[in-house]
Amino acid sequence: MKAIEKARKFHYDLIFMDINMPGIDGLSATEIIRKFPKGDSIRIVGLTANAAPEIQKVATQRGMDDLLTKPYNVSQIEKILNLFEK
Repeated sequence: MKAIEKARKFHYDLIFMDINMPGIDGLSATEIIRKFPKGDSIRIVGLTANAAPEIQKVATQRGMDDLLTKPYNVSQIEKILNLFEK
């Protein structure tokens, strides 16, 4: 819930959101953040160890902009940062 409260209080351009967070999963947290004023302007990238193709579809349906599968490397992070650069 701390991630949600911080997203409510501060405006972030990009959030890396673990799908399996303690307390509330990242997909549910993303849906909540999307309802905030300007929530649609935040880029949210999911992080998961689950490489199943259907998780990408579910993540997109629930509001995530992209998904990285663990283990990920620096070049993948750079690619995301460049993709969402303003």
